[in-house]
Amino acid sequence: MKIISVADTHGDRTPLKIAKSKINDCDKVIFLGDYVDSYDSDWTVQEEVLNDILSFKKEYPDKVVLLFGNHDFSYISDPNVSGHQHKYHCRINNFFIENFNFFDVIYKQDNWVFSHAGVSETWLSRNFDNKLDNINPYFHKREWGKMDCAFDHLSFNPYGDSPIEGPLWIRPAALNNSSISFNQCVGHTEFRENVNRVFDSEEHKLVFLDSEKRNVFAEINTTSNEVRICKG
Repeated sequence: MKIISVADTHGDRTPLKIAKSKINDCDKVIFLGDYVDSYDSDWTVQEEVLNDILSFKKEYPDKVVLLFGNHDFSYISDPNVSGHQHKYHCRINNFFIENFNFFDVIYKQDNWVFSHAGVSETWLSRNFDNKLDNINPYFHKREWGKMDCAFDHLSFNPYGDSPIEGPLWIRPAALNNSSISFNQCVGHTEFRENVNRVFDSEEHKLVFLDSEKRNVFAEINTTSNEVRICKG
């Protein structure tokens, strides 16, 4: 299967433009989350882009995959996230609650897992008995009132650099040290321009897409494991 994946949007139109330009050339388009919170655009622009992404999903319901990021989930569960727009909290909360069923936490295809930040073996074993297929169903039960919510920030490391962090929060170093035995494609942590974004080991690949300019995307063949990193 050929998959196009774009990373954190944060109110920028570029990922959506890339997705639209590639929709007829692939089997799936996957957005890796973080649609809101921006230091470059105000809420009016963010809201417009967010609604356009949702419309794109509705236009291609079986082809477009929308995943949650930590910034998006913060408006449902934990507002203590850098850049959280408290002035618009209720408005953004309403959007994600009303459209919740259009979003997931992970997407799995062949030997690939797509998520906002990555799935660690430590987190998966602690919370889901090492069963990836249990993540989305649990998330959609909306049991976020629990103090031990598996999708909140879980460690004492303010940056999230701990293997106990989940797929909305974990950082590359911790993920690399505790990755599941799947290839993974993630956003969440900005990589500098012209830096290698595909980490290859004997067991799996880790692909990191988040970029300051929001213009990096991946073309992934989940059958052959071929990965192309491109700029839109």
